[in-house]
Amino acid sequence: MCFNMSLVTDRLALEGEFGAVFEQFPSYSGGSTPSIEYYNRSGFSHPLWPVVTVQDPGNFSSAHWGLVPSWVKDRESALRLQDMTLNARGESIWEKPSFRSAAAHAQRCLIPVDGFFEPHEHEGKSYPFYIHREGKLFALAGIYDRWVGPQTGREYLSFSIITADAAGLIDTIHNKKHRMPLILTAQQYPRWLDSDLSQEQVRQMLGDDRLPELFAHPVSKQLYSRTPAALEPSVQKQCLTGIDAVDRIALR
Repeated sequence: MCFNMSLVTDRLALEGEFGAVFEQFPSYSGGSTPSIEYYNRSGFSHPLWPVVTVQDPGNFSSAHWGLVPSWVKDRESALRLQDMTLNARGESIWEKPSFRSAAAHAQRCLIPVDGFFEPHEHEGKSYPFYIHREGKLFALAGIYDRWVGPQTGREYLSFSIITADAAGLIDTIHNKKHRMPLILTAQQYPRWLDSDLSQEQVRQMLGDDRLPELFAHPVSKQLYSRTPAALEPSVQKQCLTGIDAVDRIALR
């Protein structure tokens, strides 16, 4: 499962990697600068994230992490549900009530990241690791939906990360649940955004255990703290760079 991601990049690099543009660049980092500085974002804070959708592949859309299905009737239900939809098990998105409408309508998206975090279990303790592509942006596969608030009439775009059986380095690290986000290469971006992609073809992509070259290192356990201090940039950078890191136990 994936509950923490990072994306630190400028606007032009992001647009160049994904062949999509921002019609308007929203404030992802609390300022008006044309960059994103998400050293560590927890899905449970439901951050706004740039995504590229099947519906509009030439533009970035801003979506919240934690999918709210279009059929949800009220805000209270939406708030409860979004904590449970950070990830979508790829094998069952056509059956699960939260995802089956989006899956049936091919509402897939690319989720840009420069890394994500997974826990490693060792002697009864959990150690978070940062997994990345050595300075390269890449995409996680996602599914999205649009919900309209009944009181405000406003549209709320949200997404879940598609997960699959863990493979390679990630399987070694995430040694308890053995799951991972579905990682896409640049060559796979157009295919994932193809509205004609069949259910069987999606399943084939889920079963492809070939991964791009990945790197990993342990990071501070403050990563999983939900206290306000854990959201400070200095702590986020500690999580990214591996201060207070344990030995490379997952790589032995």
